[in-house]
Amino acid sequence: MVRLFSSFLALSLVSGAALAGTVHAPRLSQDRRMTTATGPAGHYVKSPPPAAGGTLIAGNLGTYYPKGTYFPLEGYTISGATSAVGQEIELAVPFTPAATASYAGARIGIGYVGGADGVSIALYSDNGGLPGTALDSGIAVNLEPFGGCCGVASVAAKNSVTLTAGTQYWLVVSTAPTGWEAWNLNTTDEVDTLGIAVNQGAGWAASFAYPGPAYAVYGH
Repeated sequence: MVRLFSSFLALSLVSGAALAGTVHAPRLSQDRRMTTATGPAGHYVKSPPPAAGGTLIAGNLGTYYPKGTYFPLEGYTISGATSAVGQEIELAVPFTPAATASYAGARIGIGYVGGADGVSIALYSDNGGLPGTALDSGIAVNLEPFGGCCGVASVAAKNSVTLTAGTQYWLVVSTAPTGWEAWNLNTTDEVDTLGIAVNQGAGWAASFAYPGPAYAVYGH
């Protein structure tokens, strides 16, 4: 389980109830794993370019259409135990570098729904096909309102981590106890099912996403 930094936990004291102040009322799937917008947030933010010198290691963020970095109206729920969702949900996507590189950071397409505004984006090792040990982590705040397009949450590496070619790693996303965010669907691969991992408060379990959430991992 991702343990959030004390500064990140303090975000839960800043915001009110999860539905207060949202641009529109979101909808949860019956199993709470999917969050859907009932209408667009009504604004467009251009996604920033990756950090200078960064090389894409893995990911699916859109680049061809300037206003289509990801699908903004549907995403996988990321939530805290005391959020309006009513339970903790962390999500992790696996990736395997084709060449050895130093981890530089990551970007994800994610929208803010309510509660604490911010997510932890962490790099994890693999442990038998599930997330193992945290190798690096960062916090992204002031997220794109869910339903808007197409700002991204970005973190830069804090530790010196070598990503070894052919070795699986995980990108893990979580939020503060009151937080409710939605990890947007990607628009570049709407065919393949992605094997993921989900933690709903009882530890990591294998699952799948179709299509996968929008992300990119960078190295140098």
